[in-house]
Amino acid sequence: MATAHEILTGLHRADPRLLLSERDVHRLTPGTVRWLERGAPPEAISLALSTGLPPDLRHPPSVIAHRLRELLPPQARPRPDLRGRGPRPDPFQDCDGCGRVFRSPTPGRCGDCRRADGRAAGGTRSGCGVRAEGAA
Repeated sequence: MATAHEILTGLHRADPRLLLSERDVHRLTPGTVRWLERGAPPEAISLALSTGLPPDLRHPPSVIAHRLRELLPPQARPRPDLRGRGPRPDPFQDCDGCGRVFRSPTPGRCGDCRRADGRAAGGTRSGCGVRAEGAA
């Protein structure tokens, strides 16, 4: 990530009139750091400081100081912590009996196949009646 110093010393690439002295860079660095702290990308800062300048630009450091102060973006809101949203749903599993997809923490048979297994006489595993793809 570009530092505030790098952003300021690179402004002359966008407009040769923005070649700043070391003293000016030192004075403007805290304002640029505030932009970075608020989440502004370095490219956006460079654009905000170097575009739309008046044709008769007399004192570039003053214009840049004004823009850093007046165009300061709002404080970025923190992103919500998605980890605190509760448990994740169980992953998808393929039923061993019929091939249907269902949610379960472990592989096995879907609810219909398990119920059909409970009704089957003599312990045969009849499944839920839905054939898996490719089953004959």
